[in-house]
Amino acid sequence: MRDRTRRSIWLILSLLVTFLVVAGVVFADNPDRFRAQRQRFDWIVTRRLNVSNQAIFSGDVDVSGDVDVTGDVTFDDDMIVGGDLTVEGDSDLYGEITSSEAAITMTDLVHITGARDGTTGYDYFVTVEGDLDGLGNGAKTYGQYISVERPVGSSVQHGNIDDAGLKVRVETNAITTTAGYVLNGMDVQAKTDNNSMQPTLRGAQITADTDTGSYTDYAYGLRVYVEGEGVITTTMQVADFELSRQQTTDPTYEYGVNIRNTSRAGGGADVALRIESSYGAGGAAADDNWDYLIDMDPADAAVADIRLSQGETIDNLVDGTIRATGNLSVTESVGVSSWLWTYPAATLDITNTNTITPTGSYQPLSVNGVGTATTGDPSISDGVHLGDILILVNTDDQDIVIVDAQNTKSGGDITLSADNDDSVMYIWDGSDWVCLGFHDN
Repeated sequence: MRDRTRRSIWLILSLLVTFLVVAGVVFADNPDRFRAQRQRFDWIVTRRLNVSNQAIFSGDVDVSGDVDVTGDVTFDDDMIVGGDLTVEGDSDLYGEITSSEAAITMTDLVHITGARDGTTGYDYFVTVEGDLDGLGNGAKTYGQYISVERPVGSSVQHGNIDDAGLKVRVETNAITTTAGYVLNGMDVQAKTDNNSMQPTLRGAQITADTDTGSYTDYAYGLRVYVEGEGVITTTMQVADFELSRQQTTDPTYEYGVNIRNTSRAGGGADVALRIESSYGAGGAAADDNWDYLIDMDPADAAVADIRLSQGETIDNLVDGTIRATGNLSVTESVGVSSWLWTYPAATLDITNTNTITPTGSYQPLSVNGVGTATTGDPSISDGVHLGDILILVNTDDQDIVIVDAQNTKSGGDITLSADNDDSVMYIWDGSDWVCLGFHDN
């Protein structure tokens, strides 16, 4: 009996000493006294494990429940999260985070310091990859979604406030560079690689919107600014648009820039394209002028340089010549420093015509036959515009007699003799061709 009692007492004392040693190790203030890799058995915690200072694990740690950490957590290797990962404080993540089933939610600031894996090739500090496999009606998939807002009822008390959903700053401080180096603030591409689908491709879509009932002073769909505080030696331009079709199939429409007005209310817009000079404080009018407001010299136009709203055109297809289709109406004076050039109309044969119907201000005449041709009444068809100028020239070897009839005022019949290029000039006063001069050559 005594031996049994003695053995029981020693067993209890051994268990007590073991418990005290383990408790002293686990809850010790000095973290160096405990290392997970030195243990030769599994730790199974069914409720809660409190570490008051620091726990260092050199192997894998599998956690099936929640882990609440009030201090710093440092991962020098990969961290794999099978469920949700919620980070409420500042997070410095140096390894790889993999969440295979759920979202990673961070409710505070996230700082990412990128480092290239190599010195050549493509490298990305942040990579978002996934399949665009939404098939349901209205399905929309976005690689990255940013939603920030000022809450309802808040008040902006200062004018020097600038909010942005995304702010990008890329800078180089390189001492020397090589030709061909490009620094992009943003590089965006939308691309289709499957000829079986025909999506609408947009390289970028930018919208400035005022919701119903809201108000603002200014709204810019896109504002692009290029600043030259440093030296720019070759080209400085605000925007560069390039159309590069590499197939022989012509689209139905091809535009360099398309400006549309789709307003559903109001009195219409003022100007589709506006060019201005607006030098700031300390500048002068000569600092911000343009040599040319529009320069089409490098362009190659196949039909015309400009097509106007009613279909008429203006072109400079022939060097040294500017041509316009339609009528040119000028409300002020017209000054010509060189020649006033009137295009000759096609020569008009009046052999079997009693009335001359000119097709231009300078109208050559001919007679296809033998004998003198005499006009009827009226001699000339009415003018088109008040002030029309008409010059008639006999280019044939037969006489042409222009009768002083009901809509001509020339003081008598005028004979344009053969082989002499005789000519007569009229002006249309709204009811009659009034003779300005006749010359018998």
